[in-house]
Amino acid sequence: MLINIESVSIEDIPTIADIEKRCFPYDYWNEKSFEYAVNHMQDISYRYIFLKAVSEYTQTMGYIIATVVADDCEVHNVAVDIPFRRKRIAETLFKQLEYEVYGIASNIYLEVRKSNISALNLYHKINFQIVGERKNYYDYPREDAILMVKSIC
Repeated sequence: MLINIESVSIEDIPTIADIEKRCFPYDYWNEKSFEYAVNHMQDISYRYIFLKAVSEYTQTMGYIIATVVADDCEVHNVAVDIPFRRKRIAETLFKQLEYEVYGIASNIYLEVRKSNISALNLYHKINFQIVGERKNYYDYPREDAILMVKSIC
């Protein structure tokens, strides 16, 4: 399967929002939040990186959204639509994110639900390390988060 990685545009937001709701039915970003991110992708001090994975048939399969502040990058969300999971799409999105922030950020941080074993396995596979835990970080349902980091310098 061919996976193209492209920047998200305003026109992509309804599709991205639909994927978000399917992947995170209780705790999702709304279209206004996505629009804000798209509108701040060129900022210097607090820059959003918002990428989508697109199939050879131009179907959006997933996305990643992160911010770069100083020399740190924080992943806010990564989602792969249900029919496209287990096809290395998330890995490809992370690879492009690393490329985008290389030379700018020293580390990439993320939080993941403690119960999300498939995501934890992926993050370990792509060399993220556990550095802490945040109690009751998530709502709906209330759950702890595992804090992970990957050094990219």
